[in-house]
Amino acid sequence: MRKLVVLLGLFLASCAFASDGKVAVVDVQKVLADAPQVASVKTKLQNQFDPQSKEIANMQKQLQADVEKYSKDSAVMKDKEKKDLQDKIADNQKKLRDKEVSFQQDLVNAQNQAMQGILKQIQDAAENIAKKQQYDMVLVKGAVLYNNAALDITDKVIASLKK
Repeated sequence: MRKLVVLLGLFLASCAFASDGKVAVVDVQKVLADAPQVASVKTKLQNQFDPQSKEIANMQKQLQADVEKYSKDSAVMKDKEKKDLQDKIADNQKKLRDKEVSFQQDLVNAQNQAMQGILKQIQDAAENIAKKQQYDMVLVKGAVLYNNAALDITDKVIASLKK
């Protein structure tokens, strides 16, 4: 019961602020979809990680070829040849797994770092617009159940990012 009273009090306080303060809303998903910085980062990351991706694809092809060779020729292979090929396959599987894990970690880290920079630019653009137009608060559209379209400054943020 006490929690309900506290939540109701917070809700009423936020409603009171909203009626006195000037509030804006930004659709961050739309900004991310339309911002030129995002396309630039995608291209940069693709160029940066394309060689590693191709290397992994080549390793997968070589491994598949070794597995097919083993399946096809194992019946006529000498025991030593069989064991050597099995060891080679096992070693290449481990190398491939390690390479894929390392690649995924590096890619995720690079994406996260790039997104932090973009989100900081979005935040700065929204803050500049809010200061110029004297908004007291800027909310993320996904956190708001309803907003008047006049409160949406998403297009202004996108335009600011395109400058």
